[in-house]
Amino acid sequence: MELPFVNDYRRLNQVERQHALRGEFMARKAIPIGPNILALIEDARIDLARAALAVREGENEPDFALPDNPSDLTDDGAVEAFRLDLIQTLSEFDQDELRPAEQRSRRIRALADGKGVTSLTTIVDQQLDDAQSQEFDRQPDQLCRSIWTYLNARETFEDAESFHFARQFREHGKLYDAFEVELENHVALDATAIDEVVLAAKIKGVLELKPEISCTVKALDLPATETHPASIMLIVRHGRCRARTLGWVS
Repeated sequence: MELPFVNDYRRLNQVERQHALRGEFMARKAIPIGPNILALIEDARIDLARAALAVREGENEPDFALPDNPSDLTDDGAVEAFRLDLIQTLSEFDQDELRPAEQRSRRIRALADGKGVTSLTTIVDQQLDDAQSQEFDRQPDQLCRSIWTYLNARETFEDAESFHFARQFREHGKLYDAFEVELENHVALDATAIDEVVLAAKIKGVLELKPEISCTVKALDLPATETHPASIMLIVRHGRCRARTLGWVS
């Protein structure tokens, strides 16, 4: 059965439709879809939006059984109708069921706007091979590049998220401890000089993690900016909690 707001939507002009997809119209109809999912459906190339919304990261997440992509992605009418079909399908689920997809959509959009864009491209430039980089560059806009990375290079996407969060904390000023070293013994370092395996083992020992709990370290070179020198960022991930411990060395 078709939802009432879909029929209402079809009677709107183009400007009203844009507001509707952003929730200004549909919010009055109390649909459960969050603003980030709606923005993905409205703004992204529709095949990428569908692929991102179809992701399930656990058995507890529902299978949305999304409709298949339109056969011709250049047919504006078919694409618009498909966007409505996605909204119709997802509106059959409640907010709790949609929450993981809403959170994923928010993460994707965070790396497609403002400093999130440079955070993503900085890590992509370091980690993707030539073929992947070309495919990344072929995406039509920043949102599609973020979705493509999430779908095809998940670890790179997550490292870009970590970089993005670290950049935000760096802007707060000196939130770290400092110590002195003997200048005559200083050593120039870059990310390749960090023994990630040895450092992860040391951190695991200091945190007294059980053997079955994983701990990994990744070192990334951060380029110099107008306000910060070139740095090395360390991303520490361990199984005790889902949060990441981030640090950087100038």
